[in-house]
Amino acid sequence: MKQLTVLLIGMKLMGVIQWPWLWVLGPLWVPVLLFAAAFACILIGGRIKKGAW
Repeated sequence: MKQLTVLLIGMKLMGVIQWPWLWVLGPLWVPVLLFAAAFACILIGGRIKKGAW
């Protein structure tokens, strides 16, 4: 994913793409967001199964 990020940053700086920086840096933050969402679902599911919710 780091190579994709470097490629997108280079394309943004050279004017090849006109995407917002949020999407150019997406390959860095999207996997973290997906991991956090999966972790939260596992924790919530465990609490529901345990009956502690």
